[in-house]
Amino acid sequence: MAFILAHLSIIASGIVFCVLWVAVAVAAALLIHRYVRSEFFEGHYEQAGFIFAVIGVVYAVMLAFVAIGVWERFDAAESRTYVEAMALVDVYRDASVFADGAPVRADLRNYTELVIHDEWPKMIALQTSEAASDAAERTAARVDRLVPVGANEVDVHASMLQSMRTALGERAARVSLGATGLNPIVWIVIVGGAVVTIGFSFLFPFKRRRMQAIMVGALTFSIVIVLYLATAIDYPFRGDITVAPHAFEHAISIYDSIDRLGEKPANR
Repeated sequence: MAFILAHLSIIASGIVFCVLWVAVAVAAALLIHRYVRSEFFEGHYEQAGFIFAVIGVVYAVMLAFVAIGVWERFDAAESRTYVEAMALVDVYRDASVFADGAPVRADLRNYTELVIHDEWPKMIALQTSEAASDAAERTAARVDRLVPVGANEVDVHASMLQSMRTALGERAARVSLGATGLNPIVWIVIVGGAVVTIGFSFLFPFKRRRMQAIMVGALTFSIVIVLYLATAIDYPFRGDITVAPHAFEHAISIYDSIDRLGEKPANR
């Protein structure tokens, strides 16, 4: 489902998703009350109403749980890109302390460019960039091989190592979040719950078919619009609602500023 939506614009996919669900639900409700005699439903409205209220509450909790969970994953993916990028900036800035810090800066810039131009497009297809992975490890190894001289360089080197560990850890988390969506079992449960909830509303006939169509359509729309949001942001780096590489683009601009100003870190 998410794969299909990813290949449509956000407006087109939303219209298709919601209209399809609403049309099917309204058609099913009208067909049932056309071919099933009204006597079949009479005498059970009170009991059915109580059960429908319980089903509605249970499903509302389930739907909220899924929506909040998906949104938190999306927000976490975006936050991790900024933590990773700013950790790289810290290493880039600190590299000026060392006489052989220029290769470290070159590796950092190369890795950041690879993330933007090579890895980000691949994450749309749930893939990772081997070139970016190799560049990250190569940069970490180069930072590790720096030989500090004096107490100040020792402190700065320790900070750089910590920043690189942070960047690598955040990178691993970013890649993992981008490649995994909700468990299929969760989708089966949430879609099944939607079918049960919407289907249960068919047990309450209306005197006018138009009014029944409006009520069933409104109920269906209120459910599927949340389902659509969940599918649209299930994979944070794919689709129209996506995490963009703004953090790494900002890191490149900071690299340029540091190079222009010849900035050095303060003594630690």
